[in-house]
Amino acid sequence: MLCFLLVLIVVALVLFVLYLRVYFRLKNNEWFMKEIAKLLGHAENTRPILLLEGIKEKIETLEKEAEEAIESRRKIDAVLDEIPQAILTIDSDKAITYVNNSALEFLNKQKNDVLGKKIFEILDSYELLSTIERAMEEEKPIESEIVFYYPSKKYYNIIVSPILRNKSKIFLIVMTDITKERKLDEARREFITNVSHELRTPLTSIHGWAETLLEDGLQNREIAMNALKIIEEESGRLTRLINDLLDLEKLEEGQMSFEFDEIDLSDIAKRVYEIVDPLAQTLGVKIYTDLEETRIIGDYDRLTQAILNIVDNAVKYTSQNDEGTKKVFIKVYNRNDEAVIEVADTGPGIPEEARPKLFQRFYRVDKARSRKLGGTGLGLSIVKLIMDKHDGKIELESELGEGTTFRLIFPKRLVHELEENNDEGL
Repeated sequence: MLCFLLVLIVVALVLFVLYLRVYFRLKNNEWFMKEIAKLLGHAENTRPILLLEGIKEKIETLEKEAEEAIESRRKIDAVLDEIPQAILTIDSDKAITYVNNSALEFLNKQKNDVLGKKIFEILDSYELLSTIERAMEEEKPIESEIVFYYPSKKYYNIIVSPILRNKSKIFLIVMTDITKERKLDEARREFITNVSHELRTPLTSIHGWAETLLEDGLQNREIAMNALKIIEEESGRLTRLINDLLDLEKLEEGQMSFEFDEIDLSDIAKRVYEIVDPLAQTLGVKIYTDLEETRIIGDYDRLTQAILNIVDNAVKYTSQNDEGTKKVFIKVYNRNDEAVIEVADTGPGIPEEARPKLFQRFYRVDKARSRKLGGTGLGLSIVKLIMDKHDGKIELESELGEGTTFRLIFPKRLVHELEENNDEGL
């Protein structure tokens, strides 16, 4: 009997211990669930099903926010990829962490070949690396202008700026191509220098001979006549230079008016012949013409100006031949759907290396000879701009000691087609 009671007591104690363990476990679980519910905003709902629904809702919210963040990043990347400036970011170890399309184009590399690499492994420009070093050391934006020489000479404005992100610094590098602006600036300086020189030369001559007349030149008729002749020639040269400068500016700025109509190129060639032939005879040059009726749409006065420049040059340079024939040929003809006016001479010819620069302002193949002949160095630049307005082309063939041939080639079309093209170009 005693043994039986002992067994019952032991069983009762075991059951009581088990009860206590279950009780406290449930109590602890309830506290834990309440804490989670509070975090999820469901303090009153501690039942497992409602709690799981809260967890699911929170996960869905986080997933949506992550998707929105990814989409936002995509949009930002798309915008940055369309920006013409080259944009890179590097970390404090100088490893590249971001690069846009313009930067990849500048580097001529694929994105996978750039990301994670050190900036000095990708770019070997001492000036750029020095700018980055300064920005990192001083922890402030640094700006500089850098010239890259490979694969071609280009000028870039560089800004390196530190940016704080997640308690660590990254550095933003923005590279703006300013090559066009620098070349325009160089062209402007060169233009001013050339204009100053071209104006100074005739003015110096005029001033010098005027002084001669004032001193004692009027007492000697021969000296006076020579002085007046030179003053007249140099003032004429000055006038031509100013007129050419004004025409060039109007053409480049699109301020020169053009009146397009149906015209015959042979009529223009005849008119140019009548103007130049007296000078040609004086210089001992014979002009030959072969003119076919060739109708195009164009501005009669401007084309006369262009062709006159070509023929006038041909006559003057041919006249410089010491030996051989002095001839200039003007030919107008139809070629398929094009109209052509061809001017050939037996002058000294143009060196091959000079031909690409021939239509640049103030460029002269032979500067001394050009000035002697009274050229301004602007004639062919004006011809090129007039031909551009007519959507025309210029062909050039030349052989040293044999002569030069210019062909001005025009498309044949209707008036309204040319007017539409000109309106689009404004």
